[in-house]
Amino acid sequence: MSKWMPIESAPKDGTEFLVFLPGERKKVQVAWQNNAGVRVIGGQFSFDVTAPTHWMPIPEPPEAAK
Repeated sequence: MSKWMPIESAPKDGTEFLVFLPGERKKVQVAWQNNAGVRVIGGQFSFDVTAPTHWMPIPEPPEAAK
């Protein structure tokens, strides 16, 4: 399994990843990033996040889910 890495090293090409938000109720969410910043994905909407601290790649699904 991947380890959490500093948010500064997250990909900026639109690749989705997990983000850690220490000040939020939902501390781990799916996000993506470009040169404008990190965007958390929630349903059909994306919104700016001000304080993500770490990220990690989305893990592979369980064998049964593939």
